[in-house]
Amino acid sequence: MSLDNRSTDSTPGMPIMKGLLLIQKLQFSVVRFELTARTRILIPEFQGNILRGVFGMALKRTVCVWAGKNCQSCPFGMKCPYIQIFESKILPPWFGSTHAPVPFLLRPPEQGKPLEIAEGEKLIFRMVLIGTASELFPFIVAAWLKCGEKWGLGRARRQGWGRFCLSGVYDETTPEPVKLYDGSRCKILAAPRRENIGRYIRLRLFSAEWDNVKISLETPLRIQHGGFLVGPYDLTPKILLAAIYWRAYLLTACYADKNLPAPAVPAFPESPALKSQLYWKEWERYSKRQDAKMILGGIVGELIVGKEYKKWLPLFLAAEIFHVGKATSFGFGQIFCTPC
Repeated sequence: MSLDNRSTDSTPGMPIMKGLLLIQKLQFSVVRFELTARTRILIPEFQGNILRGVFGMALKRTVCVWAGKNCQSCPFGMKCPYIQIFESKILPPWFGSTHAPVPFLLRPPEQGKPLEIAEGEKLIFRMVLIGTASELFPFIVAAWLKCGEKWGLGRARRQGWGRFCLSGVYDETTPEPVKLYDGSRCKILAAPRRENIGRYIRLRLFSAEWDNVKISLETPLRIQHGGFLVGPYDLTPKILLAAIYWRAYLLTACYADKNLPAPAVPAFPESPALKSQLYWKEWERYSKRQDAKMILGGIVGELIVGKEYKKWLPLFLAAEIFHVGKATSFGFGQIFCTPC
């Protein structure tokens, strides 16, 4: 279903009453992983692609009991952790696709900058686990352990580079980080706590006085509107809000409330941004599945929106957690809001 074909609800006051109520059912966990290099690690600037690629490979090889065969014929089906994370078919009937959005996203340490980690140094990144994905935490830990021991990550892995040990995992969903995995004892200590996005939004709303809002596009944003990829000169607050609403609604329908009807996109304000400093960042990535180099860019920079968008702030804040647009599992589409 394209954004332009979705129905519109122009009911006054609808954003808070319906938009926030629907997304507050969504739960999430933010988990910090600390890897200690056993050999030199070289990661190109597109770190999210590298981390997602090795995680997917390691998870499948760690949990798969149907090796060498098509996942769709596996008798375990949706009971398989790999299928639940990467190939989920839990979809609402109104969604015009055969693939659900994956219930996780990665936050690399310095997206857009090559990294060189010397032996003994740490590589730190975060994963946001959406809905019940946190229940698969032991399998996720096992995948990163196996990856560090057998395959490594980054360049020159065949020469023995990229090996690491998982030294610690911490829950950052709570105000104070809680240790979930102790690398010195190779022991899982606890499961990540799940937080409701509604509570996160309320805490952010009451943390400051919000009038004008600066929206920083921390990592490249890729969204489509009218069938075309939106560029930096075409992005408006309305287009951004519609993309956030669509992603939040779809995630809720897949991982929180499977009975949601087809979305009715609210009548967002037409007002332009008060200030716009946006540009296009182009990145090149290698796709192992397609065995080809691919260009994958997006919009970065800042937007400042006025008071007419204040009642829509909950949606902007939700995107701080769930990101927005395409390639979110790589870490794309991360935004952060500050009052100004």
